[in-house]
Amino acid sequence: MELHDKKRPAGDAATVLDVTEAVASGEHLAILQSHLPYSFPVLRRLQFSRAAGGSSSTAKVLLVTSGDSPHLAVAYVDVHKAPETQMWIYSSLEDSCGRGGQDPPEISLPSSEVDVCLEQVLSILKRAGEVLRESGPGLGAVGVDGVARTGGIMVGTLHEALRLLLLDKGVTMSYSNPHYKWLFRVEDLPMGLASPLTDDMAWDTIRREDVPLIKRRTNIPKTESTLLTLPSLGIRLKDSDILIAWSFLGVDGSLSTLHCEEPYRGRGIAKAMATKLITAHNGGFGSDGWCSADVHVDNRQSAGVCRSIGGKMGWRVSWSVIDIDSL
Repeated sequence: MELHDKKRPAGDAATVLDVTEAVASGEHLAILQSHLPYSFPVLRRLQFSRAAGGSSSTAKVLLVTSGDSPHLAVAYVDVHKAPETQMWIYSSLEDSCGRGGQDPPEISLPSSEVDVCLEQVLSILKRAGEVLRESGPGLGAVGVDGVARTGGIMVGTLHEALRLLLLDKGVTMSYSNPHYKWLFRVEDLPMGLASPLTDDMAWDTIRREDVPLIKRRTNIPKTESTLLTLPSLGIRLKDSDILIAWSFLGVDGSLSTLHCEEPYRGRGIAKAMATKLITAHNGGFGSDGWCSADVHVDNRQSAGVCRSIGGKMGWRVSWSVIDIDSL
């Protein structure tokens, strides 16, 4: 594994280690596991990158440390993944912000340590910006979500504390979509639920021919090829083979796109499907017992489903397009 040390000033200045291999190392995973649950999105994205089809030759893992400071930042970056999410980033600053969805989050660190963490995050963003510039001006101009990102990088599940610190530093963002991170422990899921399926329904996985229906019914900013690599669960009508409900675990391990068609709602299908999907597939990422869901701040229905299966609100995050010229 080649490590390229980007030259920076001596002393406590951040040192950027640019890992050229697309697959994350065991060292990266061990570091992130020691910071759960705050490191969850990046840890899961790196774990998914080790599976078939989970990464690409253009992906990078960036690790930043600063002299004797215990703080660090880790990111999975693939600017060529546009028009989908191009970066997941974790900073050890997040550990100090607690849980419960406080808005704005409170950072229980001295200002000197906050400055170190912010420098580390900026180092990663600047490196990603260099890669984007090297890749050409037309890369990922518009995402599958329709969001323009010319000259910008879409960062997924960006912790609200980091977003606010970056804005205070003068970093601009052309787009920001706020969500709450909900956390689950697998052992707390409601096992033994009575099946909500009637005799004319059956559990199944998602097939290629289902993708057009899923894209029509739900706002899912992922390409067909990505969807078909994800752990999935659906419910079909036996006679017609029509899909009436579906769900996925995302590339960052989060419960996503939990959907039930209108005539079949109110029967507990979403609750049962979420529980079954997590129980069946969460272990494919890792054995730490954590799972999560990112729920839009205005989506009370999905928040209710999370609560019904034992979920607890963690913190506020966003999908944000960071303008690289402002770094």
